[in-house]
Amino acid sequence: MSADPTTQPITTTERPRTPALRILDELGRGTYVSYTRALKELLSNAWDALATDVQIRIADDLSEITILDDGVGMSEDDIRERFLRIGGTGSAGHHTRGERRLIGHKGIGALSVIPICKEVRVLTTKKGSPERVEAVLDIQRILEVAKQAEDLESHYRYELHKWADEKRDSHYTFITLRDLTSDMREFLSRKGVTLNQYIHNVEDLSGPEQLKWDLAIVSPVEYAKDGPFKEQNVKALNKIKAELAGAHFSVYVNGDKLFKPVLLPSPDIKHTRKYTRGLDYEIYEVAHNDDDLEFAGYIFSQATVVMPTDIQGGLIRVNNVAIGRYDLNWMNYQKGMGPRLGMTTGEIFVYRGLDQAILIDRDRFRETDKNFRNFRELIHEKLRDAFGGATTRSRKRAGLELQRKTETFREKMEVKVSQYLTNVYRKKPLTLQLEDLGKKTPFTIDARLGKVFINNAHPIFRKLKPGEKEVVEAFLIAIGIGKERSAGDVNRMLEEIFKIAGDLLEARRQR
Repeated sequence: MSADPTTQPITTTERPRTPALRILDELGRGTYVSYTRALKELLSNAWDALATDVQIRIADDLSEITILDDGVGMSEDDIRERFLRIGGTGSAGHHTRGERRLIGHKGIGALSVIPICKEVRVLTTKKGSPERVEAVLDIQRILEVAKQAEDLESHYRYELHKWADEKRDSHYTFITLRDLTSDMREFLSRKGVTLNQYIHNVEDLSGPEQLKWDLAIVSPVEYAKDGPFKEQNVKALNKIKAELAGAHFSVYVNGDKLFKPVLLPSPDIKHTRKYTRGLDYEIYEVAHNDDDLEFAGYIFSQATVVMPTDIQGGLIRVNNVAIGRYDLNWMNYQKGMGPRLGMTTGEIFVYRGLDQAILIDRDRFRETDKNFRNFRELIHEKLRDAFGGATTRSRKRAGLELQRKTETFREKMEVKVSQYLTNVYRKKPLTLQLEDLGKKTPFTIDARLGKVFINNAHPIFRKLKPGEKEVVEAFLIAIGIGKERSAGDVNRMLEEIFKIAGDLLEARRQR
């Protein structure tokens, strides 16, 4: 933006193709479920324009948001046919520009921001052109016309200013969203924690921090370091990460660079132990390519709930841009998974086949589309593997936990028995050697008769010295009785064993 700002522009009133009243009404009532998603279309335009640097600034008084990118810019025709037109023409599908897969311009362009501001100004110059163009769209006036159901043909206008003094090697697009709505200002002024703190869900964040988080999720920026997980052997994702890195697309909000904030596994704050792949979590690669569909990505399943809760479920990206939010139910995967759905997350990058299924708000898919139905079934097949693996891992963890508890119990027994024996004999510390006693137990308890029968012929008694047999017998009896009394409660069993053993030994000494 190096031209002389004092140069007088040529000013005209222009008319883009008129959008349907119904669409304007829906946008005015807030089609977007999140305010930050209103900015996604502008970031998508910057991506398609080969921008490498996008600077988003929020005014200190929260009155406006500006977006400056260094892309190839727009001409007067581009503004009319793409930026200010719903469902404008442009690249879509598997088209590329340079090394980027283009997102396309079948969306709602500048009108995506209707829910968050009352005026849009776009100042731009196209690469190789001496013209600088500024278009001003009065959203408030247009929405009033739409509410009255008047004929938009005579009211849907924008003001256009043109200068012819721009350097030909200059190219950029500078968008100003003026007079932010009260809802948007309230959102941006919300207090909360920052991104470097633990969060249960993104609503724990302050307004500006949630804006950063949400934009990082939906836009084609790179992952944070070690994201989405540290494993380097996931081929499908390595290809995706390499493509994002090669695009050199950087987005900043108030000077802070955005990275996809997905770091897995994501233990709940209550679970801090280190997770092990194959036991606590697993990564399932997704890769498919046929005549109709091409997509890749991953499904991630872990033993605890995925945090923040906003990344539970699956996120679909078309040409690297998110369509909608994470879907907890994975496109209506109705298999009664219950809580396990919250332990699963994933991202699927679609490169071919779903462009025609995207609805005009670029936030949903048309579920009657044949390719979308096929895509959904293929993902559901992969989900069955993931949920089946989660069951296997759960059983394995349960077995290991039982083994750990058994070992812990034995360790406690050895320590306590050693302490007891040491106190009895007043000698150096002794240890209790636990061994396999075979099929015949050294004792049996007859609860009906109230008697304990000691098997004197059992191998455990053969190596005992005089006086030791009584100690062993006392503990064997105590273990049997303690087991009967504890009803499976390990801590109670330990208390019973040592109380009973102590009583038995004391009684024998007094005989």
